[in-house]
Amino acid sequence: MKPATHQSAIYHRVKHTITSLTALLFAPLAMLHSVGAPESQLQPASPAQGRPSRPSVGAIRWDAWSGGRVTEEVQRTLGPAKYHDRLPWFAEVKGDNQVRIDGSQRGIMDREINFAADAGLDYWAFLLYPESDAMSLALQQYLKSPQRQRLNFCVILHNSFGVPEAAWPRERARLISLLKEPGYQTVLGGRPLVFEFQARLGGKFPRQRFADFRQAAREAGLNPYCVFMGWDPAADFHRESTNGFDAVSAYASGSDAASYADLVRQVETGYWLNAAEAKVPYVPLVTTGWDKQPRKDHPVSWEKDHSYHRQAVFPARATPAEIASHLQRALTFVREHQDICAANTSIIYAWNEHDEGGWLSPTWALGGQPNTSRLDAIREVLSARKASQNPAESVPKPISPRPAKVTVGPRELIRARDNMPFVMDSTHGDELVLCWRRGEAASALVGRRDSLRAAHPGRRGTRTVDALFHVSDSRRGSPHRRHERGRGRVFPPDQSQERDELQRQFALAKKDHRQPPAVPIRRRP
Repeated sequence: MKPATHQSAIYHRVKHTITSLTALLFAPLAMLHSVGAPESQLQPASPAQGRPSRPSVGAIRWDAWSGGRVTEEVQRTLGPAKYHDRLPWFAEVKGDNQVRIDGSQRGIMDREINFAADAGLDYWAFLLYPESDAMSLALQQYLKSPQRQRLNFCVILHNSFGVPEAAWPRERARLISLLKEPGYQTVLGGRPLVFEFQARLGGKFPRQRFADFRQAAREAGLNPYCVFMGWDPAADFHRESTNGFDAVSAYASGSDAASYADLVRQVETGYWLNAAEAKVPYVPLVTTGWDKQPRKDHPVSWEKDHSYHRQAVFPARATPAEIASHLQRALTFVREHQDICAANTSIIYAWNEHDEGGWLSPTWALGGQPNTSRLDAIREVLSARKASQNPAESVPKPISPRPAKVTVGPRELIRARDNMPFVMDSTHGDELVLCWRRGEAASALVGRRDSLRAAHPGRRGTRTVDALFHVSDSRRGSPHRRHERGRGRVFPPDQSQERDELQRQFALAKKDHRQPPAVPIRRRP
């Protein structure tokens, strides 16, 4: 028997632990009551409701930069001087039309991992090639890197499924061993995340090999969460779920749109809203661009006669701020659609598709200092996301609406479908103004607040106004204007010149670090 004094100490430690856990569980409710907000409007979803506040973010790796035939071809596509600012950061420029790319050099993978981890990425998704292929060298270097604990990884089933029959058992065993590696990205309580993109055997999807892989995983005690990367979420899931896929996503989105904003609109409407309306399990794609002009100028052997060779226009290059804004909306989409985004993750195209137009990786620049502007921009979003995990410190205090005093400036609109709620946020003086939809979850409000803070770092005060906006879709014959209930500004079609002038003034003010023009609110009659 233990001495009585020791039993008392144990009793008090247990009591203290229970008290601490109780405080943690009920802190969000206490905080919401303290600010006077109705629970039905601002209460964050609890873990039991399945709405985590921190979606993970991964980026696709296409590793053509470490030697071999493919590296020789991409050196030609990016050789012309006009494409040098798209080169990987470790490339060497030998002349106006000659470059050397060798990502196999010692130390490069360590720095790549640090770049990605410092920006807030959670994992890389490696396209899986046969183990002996030069395209697998980067994955091998990652697995050997002393920095790998900073960044998780997963695989995208691809060319490794097309090996000869005699080599398949070895490739299958290799795949299972990768899923068991420390740091393999998991979802839904420990399920290894596995994507698939254009895995082919004899020109067709290898159903039997995919079934073999899933069976081998089960025998190894694994239950992979398999995500099919296609082009139409609703149709893809209806077709591929019969093959054993748990969800759908996309690798990229090709486009002949003239602007990055139009490309993003196609992704958010054609992919995200498609999945939401069809109620299919989904992992949202975030695109960083699409410009195959280098391959059009210098065709690669694996894409002869592709349709983009006849394409006259590619989307303009994205600004870092545009990519960050797109990513922020993806995180909000995941939080607000946990019914379909159960894996609580999104995937970015891409880390290093440099000659295809999609990259986050630092790029080559004169003077030898890598250009990290894209990573710097997403760091603002992802660091804000991490800071918002504690709702007790994150939910802005609501106040009574003050319609006579609130002014808003022009802002970028997100095209929506008929009767889809649209939230408008802005700034006023030194404050951030959030438009709070009735019934909106606290996590969504926090995400929008942090995004607005990142865009306007000098404004720290926050207030909310009660508002609900709808956008009518001109493609369906209705006037293209914003309808409001609460606070906002309506720009009918006949006021487009006024809107454009205000946008111009707002951009100039931001550039010159001046106070943006105030736009008095006009109520609808």
